[in-house]
Amino acid sequence: ASRLPDGRVRVTVTNKGSGDLVGHQVMVVVADPTTRSETLRASGVGLRAGESVTLESDTFTVTAPTSVIATVDPSYSYPDADRNNNTSTTSLAPPVAATPTPNLTTID
Repeated sequence: ASRLPDGRVRVTVTNKGSGDLVGHQVMVVVADPTTRSETLRASGVGLRAGESVTLESDTFTVTAPTSVIATVDPSYSYPDADRNNNTSTTSLAPPVAATPTPNLTTID
């Protein structure tokens, strides 16, 4: 997971298994340790072995330093022999606010 310049979150999901994901839409829930979350869904269905898909949040934004938890297949609907790598936690910070440049003039 990473933060986009506008504070939204981008998550890249890779099928590291030896088999293709068939007949299921790739779905990820992004959440922070409080109660904020959003479900991200890939367009289309399936993910071939070794391929990746990148999803971006619409409403979930990072507004303060926080841990973002990304969970693939939160409802355990995919046929997955190893679920140990289906959740990751990433520390993200909000975008740095731009500092205005002073416009100084010399007064004689």
